Amino acid sequence: MSHAAIVNLIAEMKKLGARQIGIRCKIAGGSQMFDLGKNQSPAGHIGARNVEAVKAALAEAGIQLVAEDTGGNYGRTVKFETATGKMEISSIAHGSKAI
Repeated sequence: MSHAAIVNLIAEMKKLGARQIGIRCKIAGGSQMFDLGKNQSPAGHIGARNVEAVKAALAEAGIQLVAEDTGGNYGRTVKFETATGKMEISSIAHGSKAI
């Protein structure tokens, strides 16, 4: 998610009545699914760069990051319950967990 996307998401949430000071965030993803070899450049770490970009945008917006499940080399399926804020993350390799 780009910086602009986060800014736009926050703006849309505020249009629906959210108060920016009350917004909290959970993130998942940012894995490196493929081994690009020993000599890969840091530019090949797209997942890690995405996670850092999201964290920077959240910090700039003053949004608290309350939980994350990021990195690794496996895919995730995410379910989010808007009523409770519960985020369920599952993967074939690591089972399910809630954050």
